[in-house]
Amino acid sequence: MVIFSHKSRHGRLTALAGLAAFTGAALVPLAPASAGSLSATPTSLALAAPAATAKLTVSGKGEGQTAGQVRVLRWIQQDGAERLVPTRDVVASPPALRLDPGKELTVRLVRTTKKPVSGEECYRVMVDQLPGAEQDGLAVKFALRHSIPLCFDGAKQKQGAIGWSLRREGGKLVLTGTNSGQRRVVASDLKILGPKGAPLALGPATVLGGSSMSWPIERAPAGLKPGARFTISATINGKTVEFDGKVGGS
Repeated sequence: MVIFSHKSRHGRLTALAGLAAFTGAALVPLAPASAGSLSATPTSLALAAPAATAKLTVSGKGEGQTAGQVRVLRWIQQDGAERLVPTRDVVASPPALRLDPGKELTVRLVRTTKKPVSGEECYRVMVDQLPGAEQDGLAVKFALRHSIPLCFDGAKQKQGAIGWSLRREGGKLVLTGTNSGQRRVVASDLKILGPKGAPLALGPATVLGGSSMSWPIERAPAGLKPGARFTISATINGKTVEFDGKVGGS
């Protein structure tokens, strides 16, 4: 069995407050005996249509040769949840990697579909380091996964704007962000302030254009019962934005 450790950017609400992790996968440590590893740059890719080709640089690190693979999945948010869907609309070339230490390889990411970009079209580029010979014989093998957002932007889009809500569902507090625009919004320094206690600091959250995302909160600030007022603050495009509301549910 192979277990991947994720290293993703701008696509997950980190578990500083016990929130659900991106795509539900657990964060696990790398095997300490790994002889080689892969790094990938840049950590985020955005192209304005009609541009259709992006480039990713993958480098071999460590002491030994490292094998890997590159896949592209469509990134959508539906019914408050994140989904990664197999696609052939964007392909990676080459899809297989084998790098010596200190060597680099350029991977081309090509949008092959002829459909025009509508709004913002987002994908996740998965660069997987595969377990090497140093892990032969282990029952559980570890590898590293880089999850890199790749978005194609259409012309004259409406800038995204997030509306937040908090709701009690089955004894848990659920945070939901809804993006009314066509572009994705990355909210950093996200905090929830209830009627009592210190603010709850959360990791960065991304909500795609025309989508909504929900995160259950295991440790909620005191006093956040149905009907209680709350304030959410976040940094968006370099500016601090605040949103006030009342907790829903019963």
